[in-house]
Formats: sequence, C-alpha cells, structure tokens
Amino acid sequence: MNRPHDAPRQATHTIGLASQWELEWLGASEAEPTIPSMATRPTPTQRLKKVADWPTATGGTGRVRLRRRFGRPSGLSTGERLLLRITGLPETATTQLNGRVLPCPGTDPSAPPDTTDSRMYDVSEQIADRNELVIEFDRARSPAGTAQLADVQLEIWGR
Repeated sequence: MNRPHDAPRQATHTIGLASQWELEWLGASEAEPTIPSMATRPTPTQRLKKVADWPTATGGTGRVRLRRRFGRPSGLSTGERLLLRITGLPETATTQLNGRVLPCPGTDPSAPPDTTDSRMYDVSEQIADRNELVIEFDRARSPAGTAQLADVQLEIWGR
C-alpha cells in the first residue's frame, strides 16, 4: 500500500531501552564548589531499573554519566534505518554510542521529522553486535537544576 506523500512516517518497530541503566556521579559541576575530599573519592556505579529514576539516585550532585549496554536488533533488513530516540535529554548533554560522540540532531536531513521533546539520532552505521550508549550531562546546568531524562528507544524505520 502506498502512503500519501504528506502522510507522517512511522517506525516499523520500536525497542525500549529505558530499563537496566548504570548511573555514575562524576563529581562537582562547574557551577558548584569542589570539596577536595569529595572530588578524590570515587563514586560507585548504581543500577537503575529505569532511566527516568536517575533523579532519585543517591550519592552525588553535579555531572552525571548514564550507561546502557544492548545488542544489535535481530532481523534488520538492508533497507532499514535504526534511529535512537532520547526523550527529555538536557540540552547540555553529550551522547555517545560505542565511544563515538553522536552529532547534534537535525544535522541529518533524511531523518524522520520529530515533533516531541526528544532528540533522534540515525545510528544505522554505528550499530554493532554489542553496543554501549553513554549519556553525560551536568545536573546543575540543566533547567531548574535537574533534567527530565524520561525515555530511550531504538526505532527501526523502512527506507
């Protein structure tokens, strides 16, 4: 069935990555004074059931690192694109996939239009059999001192 030219495109399959995250407090932000004894003490990694639970995690302030490992989606066809959608990502956040910083959204003119408060990244070329997604941001530099990171998904789109 052909879709009308102006009909919105939709993902053919969505894979949730909102659960099983690791959180690590990296230390004081630029906006906070550094206490020497706190700055040198390593912060243990905490496990989160959901990425949206990070504001309730204890043990730190300032810069935050969230990490999620996942496998390559099975059954990808040659003509399909894999997009990473992150909802509620702070503007100052850095996002990496497999050690490579993902470019700011909007630089890929072929990416599907996004009408929500989320960012989309085309990761079709970066995806591997085993993957590591890392999001880092400064809690103090987010609006109102907190961020509302809410959801992370992989979307499979037909080309």
